[in-house]
Amino acid sequence: MYDLELLRKFCVVAKHCNFTKASEELFISQPALSKSIRQLENQLGVQLFKRNTKLVTLTNEGSILYNIISPKMDYLSNVDSILETLKSKNNSTLRIGCNSSLTRYLLVPVFKKFLSTHKNINISIKNDPTYSLVDLLKKKELDILIVNLPLQNINGLDITELKHVQDVFLAGEKYSYLKNQPVTFEQLQKLPLITYSKGSVTREHFDYCCMKNNISITPYIETARATLLVDFCVLGLGITFTTYEFVKKEIAENNLFILDVKPYIPKRSFGFATRNEPKSQILNEFISTVQNEINNL
Repeated sequence: MYDLELLRKFCVVAKHCNFTKASEELFISQPALSKSIRQLENQLGVQLFKRNTKLVTLTNEGSILYNIISPKMDYLSNVDSILETLKSKNNSTLRIGCNSSLTRYLLVPVFKKFLSTHKNINISIKNDPTYSLVDLLKKKELDILIVNLPLQNINGLDITELKHVQDVFLAGEKYSYLKNQPVTFEQLQKLPLITYSKGSVTREHFDYCCMKNNISITPYIETARATLLVDFCVLGLGITFTTYEFVKKEIAENNLFILDVKPYIPKRSFGFATRNEPKSQILNEFISTVQNEINNL
């Protein structure tokens, strides 16, 4: 019985005739991929590729194998996913990737509902920058992501939009002179700005808005934690770029106000991402809870 994963890696290398491109698609290192191909060649007892410093080509045996199995790989991979799903049907752990702001805004109320009917489920939450979480999902180290949208590099993932949100520039009493008047991006460029760190979709949206207005802004403070954005704003350390829906309570409690920035900042959305493969029963039930609860937020 040959390893289906080794055959899948062989097909990706054969498709590109390039180990570097294949390793990028498979999200593994090039040495690890080369080792897998050698392992498959040893199992089969034939050489599959001719290698030199610049070019990788299929041998006659490799070409025959690729022509036979390549059309069937999607079907075989799907069967493999189904078997994994059946094995884990009663799996009691749900692995979720989510940034800190969405954890507070969405997951906390969802968990209250979900865990009331799934008392034996273990929940694992990973809080990392968005694109680090995307890589973990593709590597099957997470089951689902709750993420800001839009996302880049989503090949092999299913994306479901849940709700539109509005990003805003937020200020405290120190900047009260900016209340109730239009503020341009040129003015913002001269102010201390507090943003998410690179690697988040919210920060990506901030950079996009600056670019659209032909402005380059280097933030005064960058942080990966949503709570710190508001805390620094309350302390008067600067003006925060964040998502209104996630901090409505903090705005009211701390007498913060939203700047009337011109031109208008376009809305975006958040949703969830899963791999494009059969899902376990518990994951489907969690997704259903998220979709039902989103209207209550």
